[in-house]
Amino acid sequence: MHEDPAGTEAARWYRGRMVTGPFAPFDLAELALLEAETGLPLPAAYRAFLEVGGGRLEYAVHLQACAPEPLQSFNRLYRLGRDEHGEHGWGTLLGEYRWGLVVDPEAAADVWAEAARKSPADAWRRSVEAWLDAGLPGWRGRGWADGRSV
Repeated sequence: MHEDPAGTEAARWYRGRMVTGPFAPFDLAELALLEAETGLPLPAAYRAFLEVGGGRLEYAVHLQACAPEPLQSFNRLYRLGRDEHGEHGWGTLLGEYRWGLVVDPEAAADVWAEAARKSPADAWRRSVEAWLDAGLPGWRGRGWADGRSV
């Protein structure tokens, strides 16, 4: 791998997969800050990916239960360090950790629609309830949660 001071490098390879830029330098001070604040070491495989320079890794997962669109695509992973404003904001590992669990109400409604069909004793339903209780206070009073509306 070579350095690209002009920032023109379009792609790098990580474990046989193409990663596209822009690439960010791996900053040991940012790694130390993240690990100190979370109290956990970054998983070795994720650290190795970040050492390549972060960027975007285009991939998809085949989820049969998501028919008629079982192929779900992803391309963004949280990055180590700061955002374009020099802050630990959205999309950065430390920023996401500091913001805590945030639940999109539309996504919550979709997940709850499926979980609500299960028995109140069902482990999946209880997990969804705990997730919503933590990340979306007051969700039980919303129309989609109590059956008033979608």
